[in-house]
Amino acid sequence: MEVTFVVIVVTMLAFLTDRFPLDLVATSALMVLQISGVLTVKEALSGFASGVTATFVGLFIVGDGLMSTGVAARVGDFLSEKSRGNATQFMVAMMCSCAMISAVMSSTGAVALCIPIVMDGAEKLGKSPSTFLMPIAFASLLGGMTTLIGTPPNLVVADALEDKGLEPFGFFDFAPAGLVMFVTGVLYMMSVGKYLMPRQPVEQNGGQRNVSNTFARSMHEYLEEYELSSNFFQLIVKPTGSIVGTTLKASKLRTQHGLTVLAIGRPSSHGATIHAAMLSDTLLAGDIIYCMGQPETVNTKSEELGLISQQIESASQRKAELEIEHSTSGLAQIDLDALDGGTADFTEHVGVVETIVVPSSSFCGLTLSDCHFRQRYNLTVIGIKRIQDGNKPTALPSRLTMLKAGDVLLFTGPWSNIHRLLKNDEFVVMGLAAEALKHRQKSSSNVHAMIAALILVTMIALMVARVLPAAIASILAAIAMLATGCVKSPYAAVKWDAVIMIGAMLPVATALKKSGGVAQIAHGLDSISDPTIILLALFGLTVVFSQMVSNTATTMIMCPFAMEFAERLDVSPKPFLMAISIAASTAFCTPVASPVNVLVYGPGQYKFCDFMKVGTILAFLAFGWTALLIPLIFPF
Repeated sequence: MEVTFVVIVVTMLAFLTDRFPLDLVATSALMVLQISGVLTVKEALSGFASGVTATFVGLFIVGDGLMSTGVAARVGDFLSEKSRGNATQFMVAMMCSCAMISAVMSSTGAVALCIPIVMDGAEKLGKSPSTFLMPIAFASLLGGMTTLIGTPPNLVVADALEDKGLEPFGFFDFAPAGLVMFVTGVLYMMSVGKYLMPRQPVEQNGGQRNVSNTFARSMHEYLEEYELSSNFFQLIVKPTGSIVGTTLKASKLRTQHGLTVLAIGRPSSHGATIHAAMLSDTLLAGDIIYCMGQPETVNTKSEELGLISQQIESASQRKAELEIEHSTSGLAQIDLDALDGGTADFTEHVGVVETIVVPSSSFCGLTLSDCHFRQRYNLTVIGIKRIQDGNKPTALPSRLTMLKAGDVLLFTGPWSNIHRLLKNDEFVVMGLAAEALKHRQKSSSNVHAMIAALILVTMIALMVARVLPAAIASILAAIAMLATGCVKSPYAAVKWDAVIMIGAMLPVATALKKSGGVAQIAHGLDSISDPTIILLALFGLTVVFSQMVSNTATTMIMCPFAMEFAERLDVSPKPFLMAISIAASTAFCTPVASPVNVLVYGPGQYKFCDFMKVGTILAFLAFGWTALLIPLIFPF
């Protein structure tokens, strides 16, 4: 028993520090329990063969299908468009949108989808995004309470019942309590909550900028915000330049000389033609290199490499100066008209996009150098905002900068590559140019959207009617998404770290029961005979742990206690398990309690105490409703 408790305590502390990946911590704990003899090999590996684990894999693929075909986006766009005239109506509509989406797919995905809609709506309403971002984060958690597949804890408690040979929770068994919690959350955010949330400035006076203005702004405005205007240069390659005839990769302009090349312009009989820079491009005399760099570095390297440099903003002035030198300095082969005529064309080929690093991103913990964004996406990070720095923009960050969840990155590169980044689940798009939005809206296929929606409805119907177990229904839905082309990359759609963490943590419950630890703790509380007190105690403990560590892991650890107390008191375990599942989703009190809180923390310019002020009251409301509702819906 001592080994089991030590392993669990160390595991929870490792989760709390967030210094190691959750899947690594969970797998290490599982191995210790097996090697120490607490679990047999079969028991240790049983979690990976569990129906819960299989269900998660299927739902990840189904969720990806809903995202990539635009089904989820259509729901959010429709509801938000109906309420753009009023801030309160818009907040309620976005909360409803996010809750509806998170009821059938990942809450993180739901919030990621709604952030751009909220940023756009906030700007149109003249409001700060902080007015709406925290409400949608809370709505996604509340929406997950309403269905069996809405959140991992719901599946875990249903599996706990099935393991005991009892009838598991049905698809909508969570809805009565969940809907009450959601309505309470909406009413609270409409009344008390909105006065507790911070009110960020919306005017750009006195140097203060509204976060919502980051949405659909021009490239020039992005450069201004990140203080990059003075770092944006045009370099003209002299005929005598040392890089003439070399490829962009061989020139080592970025890796050795500190110049980030964005595009290349080439004079022709029809004027300069501009294209996004590729590593294979060969540099010729007269080429115009559009790049980013520190002014002193650019000036030094220009002289060293045989380049003529000028900032984009001063291109016309620099052209006039060069015309004077034109006949005497060997510049006859250079098209000087390209200096002030190519900037507009340049922005048609190369743009910027502002993204947030999601908590589940594989880039968390890596340096910018190790991320290899140029090789992966042909995009370059030219700016960063960090929570710990008060979201102050940093221009041209060091390649040794280590990324963390919630970091805001400003990428630049070809529009085609930016469009592809929109579909990448490693990031959430916080702000992008209007051209990118139009491209995204055109890329959605109505046929595939209808098919994906039909697959979702069919899957839910099979679960509700209990024709098939949830695991089988979700896997069949995933297969259908693949077969119909709604999902292109199924392996990329699955969050394997979450799957491994769940598969590794499930046997911990078995270890708790086998070691006798659960029975001993329950025996120590034999003096408490009122099941309502036990229910509230389980709820309170789960809420506390869920503010600090994974709510899925917390649920897995709490379920054995719920089953043991139910057996000792000779009552149904359903009210205890329902209370635990609700409590696990009340991650409102800290920005690190849930990935959705991390996502909105930066864009909303929130502080740690903002979540405590707004979320603690909502958690107490959930506590009160649990005490009143659960015994009525699921009698002891």
